[in-house]
Amino acid sequence: MLIKDKLRVVDLFAGIGGFSLGFKMAGLRVLFGVEKSSLRAKAYERNINARCLSSEVKNICFTRGDFDVLIAGPPCEAYSEASRGCQEHPLLGAPLEVARVAEEARPLAIVVEEVPGFTRHSHRMELESQLKSAGYSLWLSKLIDAYRFGAPQRRVRYILVASRYGSQGAFHSALRSEEHRGPSCIDAISDLPEQCGPNVDYMGPPSNEYQAWARRSCSRLRFHIAPNHKPETLKKIRSIPPGRSLRSIDGSTHFSYKYYRLKAEEPAKTIVYPMGSIIIHPIYDRIISVREAARLQSLPDNVVFTGGLTENYYQVADATPTLLARALARALLKGLRHGV
Repeated sequence: MLIKDKLRVVDLFAGIGGFSLGFKMAGLRVLFGVEKSSLRAKAYERNINARCLSSEVKNICFTRGDFDVLIAGPPCEAYSEASRGCQEHPLLGAPLEVARVAEEARPLAIVVEEVPGFTRHSHRMELESQLKSAGYSLWLSKLIDAYRFGAPQRRVRYILVASRYGSQGAFHSALRSEEHRGPSCIDAISDLPEQCGPNVDYMGPPSNEYQAWARRSCSRLRFHIAPNHKPETLKKIRSIPPGRSLRSIDGSTHFSYKYYRLKAEEPAKTIVYPMGSIIIHPIYDRIISVREAARLQSLPDNVVFTGGLTENYYQVADATPTLLARALARALLKGLRHGV
């Protein structure tokens, strides 16, 4: 089989485009995304320069040969720890749409990202079984930490890679060659100023390779925004040392992420919704900004967000780390081009 120079990609549950951006960086051609949120669909189109259908995935039908690679980051809420044991969550079963689309369009390969809790649910086995029945070989089905591929955070996610053509061995060899540890939290964000604002200057030239990569062609910093803190909130923040949370110092019943201050010299903990969880800057006495959260997700500084501050934070937290996506895309290309 002749593999095209520019494999065509479709992104399901596309969000603002973190997954697509990594595949685009690897040289694939992103055709379009599907995202039910109109706000996120608008951000996707600006970030990827491709159209995004604002629709539920289940409402979109495909035909054989529409595209070559299917990528998907289905909603995680139904499989998170908070929803564990809930059998009536409205988003339960969303990952199974991947199998349905694969059977309709018959792409060469499929890449899926989900939260670790998905591995404990019967839907994992159901998804894998349906893909095997459709003629796909499972090249990868395991938990992977984005930090291993350059992201400055510990973010473990379930990754599935399935293909009906190519070399699984070549894929794994290429994926190993993509491994490189991400920078520390402070190395990722130290060029972003303490004072936040929607359009501000960097603190100076980039001080390392990661910062230079993140800036791309940006001359000023956008979306470096964070909430103003009430005096009582600021008092709590100031009392928390790096690597500790409010629960660890006052014995409160808050969950471990509530008022957690990042450690400067270590990768960040998993970036969840920073404003609700109160993820504190390692040095400054405030919540990390939208742009700082994006940096820790390895989203470049030219990535834009839509809606208000709360929605911006959610868009960052729900994104697939770009550098993880790029590594998977590069490895997939190597696997597909070593046909059997």
